[in-house]
Amino acid sequence: MARANVTGLAAALIEFGQVVWSEGFGFCHESGDRVTADTVFAVASLSKPPFAHVVLRLCGTGLLNLDTPLAEFDPDPDDALGLDLQAPELSLVTARHVLAHTSGLGNFEEQDVKRTVFPPGTRWRYSGEGYLYLQAVIEHLTGSPLDLVAAAEVFQPLGLTSTSYLWRPEDATPTRGGRNRCASQGHVFRKAFAAWSLHTTAGDYARLVAETLRSEIGEALLTPQIELDDSLAWGLGWGLAGDAFWHWGDMGFKDFQCVAVASRSQRRGLVCLTNSGRGLPACADIVRDTMGAQFSYPIGIVLERGW
Repeated sequence: MARANVTGLAAALIEFGQVVWSEGFGFCHESGDRVTADTVFAVASLSKPPFAHVVLRLCGTGLLNLDTPLAEFDPDPDDALGLDLQAPELSLVTARHVLAHTSGLGNFEEQDVKRTVFPPGTRWRYSGEGYLYLQAVIEHLTGSPLDLVAAAEVFQPLGLTSTSYLWRPEDATPTRGGRNRCASQGHVFRKAFAAWSLHTTAGDYARLVAETLRSEIGEALLTPQIELDDSLAWGLGWGLAGDAFWHWGDMGFKDFQCVAVASRSQRRGLVCLTNSGRGLPACADIVRDTMGAQFSYPIGIVLERGW
């Protein structure tokens, strides 16, 4: 903590496919409440892997499949980011493309917003826009908002009682009679966003990682879809690096950064949540010290490439 100089941090450890430890350190920077194992953090792009889990669950019910063009489900264009769903390349985008970041859509860059920049499935490009497009399709098909769908399909069955895509009134700080919530007013989302609005605890997220290690859905999520280079690939919702699967979160406000990483063969993993713009280097140190240098490597790539 002192070396990383972060305000607050919570971590959870997975051993043999089970969550064996979770703890909090430091303080929430707005409320001053002490961070505990039960502190709820805003986790930014760590929202994407649980959304992928939701999508795979719905595929299992027959509601959709990974390879049907999303435009065929006829979502409301206004809900689907205002995309021109008749555009030739956009009409080919599938759920698989979105979850593997091969849709050709961007990440809200002004010059590329609402259009594809390469044929779907041919290249990798990190895309929050794609996730919101797929969210619109899911909400159209289920007739329910994402927060309710995710709760019913994943969060409640796995006992993730402190996890939601929406801010909830009970997620106040202990001084306000609720859970310890380590997020600022800038992160109080009144609508669910698959790409970034998740709030969770280190222990809850670690239980999701543990489920990924042991389930058939996890096997599907961790099947490589595209190679980025000699050492990195992408599955459905998760980055892949050799034996490891991983993801990171960065609110963009530079005050919440977090990491989840696990080893498939060792059935070990670590979730690290912080309320600091220096959180990724701090988490990389903890991953290296806990799991080994090879598992902190993807975090270094994120920092180097500025994803």
